Amino acid sequence: MRFPLDIGESLEDSLLFWITRYVLYKKTNLSDANVTDQKLLEECDIKLNNSPETIEEIEQIVKDIADSGMKGIKSFFVPVKKLHIYLKRRKLTSMKEISEDIVKQFLSSSTAGMKKNTKKNYKNAMTNFFGYISKHNENTPNSGNGYIYNLELSTWKRQQLQNRDELPAFLEEKEVHTLLGNISGNGELPYEFTSERMYLFYNLFVRVALFGGTRIAEALGIKRKKITRKDGLLKFPVVGKGDKIRVIEISEALLQPYLDEWLYSTRCTDDLLFCSPDGRKKGADETLANSESVSHKIRDILEHSGIKKVKMGAHLFRHTYATTIYRITKDQRLLQELLGHSSSASTLVYTHIERERVSQAARMLDAAMQGKKSEEENPPEQ
Repeated sequence: MRFPLDIGESLEDSLLFWITRYVLYKKTNLSDANVTDQKLLEECDIKLNNSPETIEEIEQIVKDIADSGMKGIKSFFVPVKKLHIYLKRRKLTSMKEISEDIVKQFLSSSTAGMKKNTKKNYKNAMTNFFGYISKHNENTPNSGNGYIYNLELSTWKRQQLQNRDELPAFLEEKEVHTLLGNISGNGELPYEFTSERMYLFYNLFVRVALFGGTRIAEALGIKRKKITRKDGLLKFPVVGKGDKIRVIEISEALLQPYLDEWLYSTRCTDDLLFCSPDGRKKGADETLANSESVSHKIRDILEHSGIKKVKMGAHLFRHTYATTIYRITKDQRLLQELLGHSSSASTLVYTHIERERVSQAARMLDAAMQGKKSEEENPPEQ
């Protein structure tokens, strides 16, 4: 059953509603093998279905569920409860205002100083909670179409530890050819996919991300009917951070034959281009593709191809796209538009390919001040 995303008169009402539904969902799906008080568990069902009015009421019900013997419920509820407190301070007015950046900021502040496994539990709880909401809300009554939270949290922990001055990892041209050859089955180390559907999905997805510079959530949100073809180019709008829409253009030849074969063999729900790559799963065409599982699979494919980078998820393709575009055009303003950056500061990091020339200039200046020629001016004889 689906419900309105924003329900009630405030964000507080909506959050309490979705947290209550989420607790019911987790209670139903967690193992009841260790339950010792069935009557207490039944009373918790009744209380949850009577729509608790405060987070404290829900917390007490969760404690009772745990006391009945279903201990695992707490590991999912505690992060969501803290998220509720955090969002109240943000003074948002709609569930649609809860962005990926806000969730990452919450994770960073709420898990500071915690152990690695605890941080992992918090991240999993956020992915699970917003995944549940994505599958059970609808924009208009009886439409079956809802608001989708494509949270890209797979890289969050690595970002926490990453040096802010570290240059973004990207694929060299040879590595791109190696990767594409291996996933298409024509490389030296062909990757073995478990089904034809999975083969088509990843060959198409990797090329869209690599040649379009899309974030993983943007690619998974592409609508089929929005794709147009003109003069050898495929054009499709993507929804970026802050719900900003930009049009991606990719040479049609770069996506074929995978695009046409995928379109012919699948019919995804909500008119999405991408849906579950798992062809063995019943009703896979109606199942949303999970961004975390896709990124995990891509890391596996990269490792199989012998590629080792600081960042090994799908975002590596966006960095490769940006680095290549800047190397060719030297146009920072164009790159900012192509990437959908709201600030030019975000785009500056991709100008790192010019830093070698800066270092060269410094060495030449040093040589000039010392009255000698640098190696760049007078290269050694071969």
